[in-house]
Amino acid sequence: SSLVSYGAPVRIAGLKVDQIIKKVEPLDIIVRRGHVVVILNKEQVIESCLHCDKYKKGLQGGVRIRRLKEVLAEIMEQRIPVDSYEDKVEEGEKKFVIRRWYKQLKVE
Repeated sequence: SSLVSYGAPVRIAGLKVDQIIKKVEPLDIIVRRGHVVVILNKEQVIESCLHCDKYKKGLQGGVRIRRLKEVLAEIMEQRIPVDSYEDKVEEGEKKFVIRRWYKQLKVE
């Protein structure tokens, strides 16, 4: 996905979940190849999910709102936070980035 390089990077390399949460802003996107999560605020994200809950009838796909801290912790169990998708990681390691795709608008 070209979203891994869209907009400006949020510098997250080497940070822990709570440190990353302090750096994000509403509408930043958490991106890894094949998946995007939109940050709503310091506590929530919204994401599409093909199989939200494959064991409960009627919950096989759609969009859901989840806790930001939970989502970041889940991602970081399997991926490393990097500033750019071009950053090198150890062989076999997977990565993710956070991108800021909009510019701050001044309200007058």
